[in-house]
Amino acid sequence: MLQLLKKNAVEINMTYANDRSCANIIGVITDTLRENTAVQVSSSQYVAFIIDGDTDISVKECLIVYVRILLDGHPRNILVGHVELEHANADGMNAATKSAFAGLGGSCQDWLQKTVAMGADGAAVNFGRKGGVSAKLQEEAGKHIIPFHCMPHRLELALLSAQKDSPWVSNVYNLLNLIWKTYHYSSKSRRELKCLGVELDVSVNNPSGVKGTRWLPHVSRALDVLLKQEKKEGTLEDAGQDTAVYTHMEHLAASSANADIAGRAKHVKETMEDGSFLAFCHFLADLFSAISKYSLLLQRNDVILPQAVSSLRNLILNIEAMAVRPSPSGRLASFHAAMKRQRDGQAEHVTDTAATKAVQCFQVFNHDSWPETLEELVDYGIEEVHYLLDHFQSVLERQELPWAMGNPSDQGTLLLGFTEHPSSGEDHVGPSCVLSTM
Repeated sequence: MLQLLKKNAVEINMTYANDRSCANIIGVITDTLRENTAVQVSSSQYVAFIIDGDTDISVKECLIVYVRILLDGHPRNILVGHVELEHANADGMNAATKSAFAGLGGSCQDWLQKTVAMGADGAAVNFGRKGGVSAKLQEEAGKHIIPFHCMPHRLELALLSAQKDSPWVSNVYNLLNLIWKTYHYSSKSRRELKCLGVELDVSVNNPSGVKGTRWLPHVSRALDVLLKQEKKEGTLEDAGQDTAVYTHMEHLAASSANADIAGRAKHVKETMEDGSFLAFCHFLADLFSAISKYSLLLQRNDVILPQAVSSLRNLILNIEAMAVRPSPSGRLASFHAAMKRQRDGQAEHVTDTAATKAVQCFQVFNHDSWPETLEELVDYGIEEVHYLLDHFQSVLERQELPWAMGNPSDQGTLLLGFTEHPSSGEDHVGPSCVLSTM
């Protein structure tokens, strides 16, 4: 902080610019925060606390303790302490919780009598019926204490349990992990991807991992990064990060000397070529986006239980609606619209091409375009006439012409002979284009 002030040309006294003074300042700030927390906890009639295990910078197993109180009519979570665990069992966690509250001073010695609820993750050490932290807390303070399983963590576990029956979800997780692995461990691959993004006019972001603690917002962000479109025209030809990744994987599969990298890139490339898989990725992005928003809501400090229940009902309704139709403003709806535009464009292109070729084939009846030599005239016009017969087959069949009821080569012969030029009245070499039945 002192260096920052110095860079900003602020005149300061450098008396406190040493480690000992900084330690004293941090100690004073800590004591002030602890006193404020003690006043807030002691003035509250009811409290709840949240515990979770973690490790500090020295890799010691610790317990972090938060207290949840009402402050000016609004719920608020406040850090109580970060205490090292002597034993990672229920008794050790109870002792660490009491030690954290004891650090607030004598004014908070009645915190246990004020406790009405506790929150933690779903580990057996926390919610075991006989020997868990919640069971021991109820034995000591009363059965009225309500244990709460961490709702974001429970939401994550519920989704992981639900997706076990869907191999497609595992394929999406594996794809995201392989893409992350390719660029996380290779600076060369990252550099090549960014250069390719510059050529495609795409702003490339570093892919994020989804393995380990797979919190929903992280997975949703990883899908959003992969499927993001740089342009907004809404067509499949618009280059996005997925286009850059696919192109680079195609390059790695063909040119990498490392068999593992080439095999991984080939697998990613073939997976991304599956249209159904891409559609499922867009659906999963919509689904995870909706669920991750609910997860983030549950992690807010000011969320209350009625708000969480109401939002859960809305989430269920939105997910049930996704089973009937894509979310109107979601990625799957955009993907379907782009697919439809591409199919319509291809059909229109095919129709225009067929009509254009039919018009061009009528050129065979233009005497001015006939060749002048007999060698060129021998097979002139046969292909064009056959194309016209196929193109207007339905019209000719309605006229019930005998040679139009099947293949002209089976029922008649295209005779190429001499005809009289209609304009000059002189004999002129050219195709008569007459079909005569055998």
